[in-house]
Amino acid sequence: MGKIKDGIMRNGLSWLSGMPQTDITGDGRIRIENHRGIYNFTSESVTVDAPGMSIIITGDHLDIRYMSGESIEITGRISNIAYNHNGDLR
Repeated sequence: MGKIKDGIMRNGLSWLSGMPQTDITGDGRIRIENHRGIYNFTSESVTVDAPGMSIIITGDHLDIRYMSGESIEITGRISNIAYNHNGDLR
């Protein structure tokens, strides 16, 4: 179960070496630490590669607000976040 601190839900998995950490603020912002790049980006869907999984964010007016080699921040109206552990990046 995630913990909420300062209005941000933290997934609690960051202690696992190499696993991604997601910080979600409301339905308008997600920051992913420890990503490996983007496979797909439209204003309605973003697929992020992360160690051991892909993270699929869907919604409206999605935008990549910031991206570095270690973190990415996506904003817009987020309606769903799916964690795909079976290697299918679609």
